[in-house]
Amino acid sequence: MTDSHTVRLELRPSSNSRDYVVVYSVDGGPAARLRRETISPTGFSTLNDAILQYLRPAAKLAEKMQDQDGRIGPMSYEKVKDIFFALAMQTYDAYLLIFKEDGRDPLKEIIEKFPPASSITLILSSGETNLNLPWEFMVDTCPDAATFSFEMFWGIKYTLYRQIVFEKLPRPAPQLVNANPVKFGLIIDRDLPNAAFEEKSFSQLFTKENILPLDCELDSARKYDLLKHEIKIYLGKQMHFLHFACHTDKPNMGRRDSLADAYCFMLTRYFSLCPADIRRTEIIFEHTPLVFLNACSTDENAEKDYYHHWSSVREFLQRGAPAVITTQCDIHDGFAARFAGPFYSELLVTADVGEALMKCRRHFIDDPYHNPLGLLYGLYASNPPFHLSINAQHTESQYA
Repeated sequence: MTDSHTVRLELRPSSNSRDYVVVYSVDGGPAARLRRETISPTGFSTLNDAILQYLRPAAKLAEKMQDQDGRIGPMSYEKVKDIFFALAMQTYDAYLLIFKEDGRDPLKEIIEKFPPASSITLILSSGETNLNLPWEFMVDTCPDAATFSFEMFWGIKYTLYRQIVFEKLPRPAPQLVNANPVKFGLIIDRDLPNAAFEEKSFSQLFTKENILPLDCELDSARKYDLLKHEIKIYLGKQMHFLHFACHTDKPNMGRRDSLADAYCFMLTRYFSLCPADIRRTEIIFEHTPLVFLNACSTDENAEKDYYHHWSSVREFLQRGAPAVITTQCDIHDGFAARFAGPFYSELLVTADVGEALMKCRRHFIDDPYHNPLGLLYGLYASNPPFHLSINAQHTESQYA
């Protein structure tokens, strides 16, 4: 049996300045300072800007190089690897700033005490600030062009959770949810080019009676009524998963009142669901679904904010969802449709959401795909790690 360990890394405001301190604990033990020096928020924002210069081009190049099944060929792989190597150089700079001190690497010292081949979960905990670094792309070893591989990224090496610490939640989020039988909620724009493929992958995993689609006429003229009735009733159903498959857009460009309304989920070409709309339903989730925001865009010229789904993540967590998966920047709907099925297949086996996400990334890193786009998915939770108790009929992943 694999040895498992959890390291919690918490960013806390320092007591006497605007800077932050890094606190750690191992396997639920006492918390202690990881390093003596504080970290400046200016350093975070500077590094974040530098990383973004590489992340978007890296993701776009990988999208262009993949075939319709998500595979990246040998010649294209070398080009993709080169630009992800440049990204790794930036994230290693971030690692040095946050974790190393006086020539020491205290985080690596902690991890190296675990037995070889241990399964390691990193929980990155803080308030709503400073979680916008792409932790999945973090590397803790100086990359070398000759030996660099995608396996160096944290999202491939470790199970990752971002823990969001809110001042007020409707109730403590559970770490374990009984999902027998599994109820799968599905909100999908069937006009997406790959919608049929994605929906078919779900029908191979869940029985027809346990797939609960949002089946009502989405008339924008009746939006308020729909939010208060049909959509509210739908969100209140017993569901263990709530999966969105659609585009995102910024339909209210002229009246951007807050970040909460910056981006909306386009459930149809003319009907959008914004974070503020979710709030208007006044729904409090009774059945604690895992929410997967597999929303995407095929517009290569779209200028969208990094973590453009963050306000939706916050809304779902504050309304009782224990965990939310979202994309960290635009992702092609062809890959998004192909990523979802293997993720749920793995989750039905492992039951740990973070572990299933990590294994699904590995699935696409390996032959024949050689595709790193799974690293664009991030996992947020208010009380990690999050597990599902699932019946024994699911014994092995269909995508192994």
